[in-house]
Amino acid sequence: ITSIVWTTDAKGRFVTPQPGWAAYTGQSWEQLREFGWSEAIHPDDRDTIQRVWNAACISETLFESSGRLWHASSHAYRHFEARGVPIRNADGTVREWIGKCIDVEDRTQAEKALQESEHRFKKFMQHLPGLAWIKDLEGRYVYANETAELVFQTPRESLYGRTDEEIFPQEG
Repeated sequence: ITSIVWTTDAKGRFVTPQPGWAAYTGQSWEQLREFGWSEAIHPDDRDTIQRVWNAACISETLFESSGRLWHASSHAYRHFEARGVPIRNADGTVREWIGKCIDVEDRTQAEKALQESEHRFKKFMQHLPGLAWIKDLEGRYVYANETAELVFQTPRESLYGRTDEEIFPQEG
């Protein structure tokens, strides 16, 4: 399961069985009913998510949050994003909430790996003994190491997005 659809009453309580939630978290109906669902949220994230949820219920506005949720199949907390909207009666009062939690663990791990890779790359480029740069397919600088500042006598950030012709105009 990569997403969980859920519904609550107007006060934000699970009052009917939530098969998707139960399958994902492993919580029984008795464990997750009312506000028991919050026990499946990572303890470090629980207060923040509960505060955001309570504020949405009070203001009767969109609920959006993220954190880590217990995933029974993997026996680990996985990152998720949650969103819920109030469903209103004809008189404008909130009848119930409907929402969805989306498992974003794979994306979170990919973003983390990319950040680590970028960090290693920048360290490598900074410690090269000579001039190093990268250009895009149009010949525009997208990265230059610190040596480039000395050689070009300009902050390297001023090179980014520019071509050699723009940096070193040919005299006519």
